[in-house]
Amino acid sequence: MSRLLQIGLARSVRNAQCSGGGIRGFSSEGMVSSPYLLLPYEVMGDSPGGGKLVNLNFYDPTKKKTVRVPNQTIPEKLSKSSFIGSSRGWVGQLNTKDLTVHLTNMFNPMAAISSHKVISLPPLEPMRSSTRPLYKMIKGMSLSSPPDQEVPSSCTVALKWEGSISFCQLGRSGVSSWTHHLDLPCRLKDSGVLYSDKDSVIYITPNTELFSNTDPIPSFNTNCKTPLTHYHQLGPLTMPKNISDTEYQLLQWCIRINHLVQSPLGDSFVVRCFIQVSCDGKPIPFWELAKDQGYKKREGSVVAKIKTFTVHKRDEAKGCEPCTEDIGDLCIFFGMNELFCLKASTYPELVPNSIYFIDAGSVYIFHLATQTYTQLTNPNHLTVPYWLPPTV
Repeated sequence: MSRLLQIGLARSVRNAQCSGGGIRGFSSEGMVSSPYLLLPYEVMGDSPGGGKLVNLNFYDPTKKKTVRVPNQTIPEKLSKSSFIGSSRGWVGQLNTKDLTVHLTNMFNPMAAISSHKVISLPPLEPMRSSTRPLYKMIKGMSLSSPPDQEVPSSCTVALKWEGSISFCQLGRSGVSSWTHHLDLPCRLKDSGVLYSDKDSVIYITPNTELFSNTDPIPSFNTNCKTPLTHYHQLGPLTMPKNISDTEYQLLQWCIRINHLVQSPLGDSFVVRCFIQVSCDGKPIPFWELAKDQGYKKREGSVVAKIKTFTVHKRDEAKGCEPCTEDIGDLCIFFGMNELFCLKASTYPELVPNSIYFIDAGSVYIFHLATQTYTQLTNPNHLTVPYWLPPTV
């Protein structure tokens, strides 16, 4: 995910006004939960038993309101770490001092307190940065399976950075050291990461067009049981039909970020996020920023905001990925989390054929059929753009 997209998302989740009420937990046996957006938690003080006493905050898109789980205790090591990703309902955190990574389900409102766990991984040496905090360089996290699942196979943790990717293996024999690929091709610098249950591989998705029979990317040795590969695009990702020449040019000026997501039935979709860069309210080509050596050196106010999305469904039989404005009963949850799809009919308050996303300090629904937005929240300057999938 590009720096400009992070700027846009960084205006998405800060200082949310949480609804009152003494909600101690969400789940009850047999209930189907909702997806939730993780909001910043509030540290209330030290817990009598050790750690920090916090109020956990979430946004529920089915109820269109924020909710609070008060008086929860988290370990001291989590309170001193920064969020770096989420996958399968688990959240990754990084201690910026010793570079230790923690995986936890304590921030999942549907996880029973008795199931709460924190799994600490080795430090991320030699991943150091002298220019900015390391956690801001991480593009996403993917888990091949829930790390607390007691199955013979192990869990692979993948962290995608700017221009690199790191792996760690969890299993009954213990935790492996990190394996780093530090020099990924340029086209993979801002790629996302996703584990495919259908294909049993970890995919990274190039943001430039790449076809399966041309310009190959080298294979990767992860030293893990789960293979890694780049997503093989079947054909050009076309623009939407019936757009004007002016709109077409504006889309060409946008930064384009490609992410892979798979439906509950295993269908693959490429989600393209178009980020429009404006200076003093006027759209400018994204490459103008490179000439200025960064947005900070350009005169005027530079803003990056999501303009639109396109969705491309993989069609193996026809060998293409056409742009579609109809994904049926599905809705996609887009953020810095590992993207996921849900069937709206399972969660009656969700809107089908849509994308839920965060931008410019608010939560929105993008309606694919009409190519329009619905704003769900007032701008709150939210800073934790991680959707958590529901659990049963």
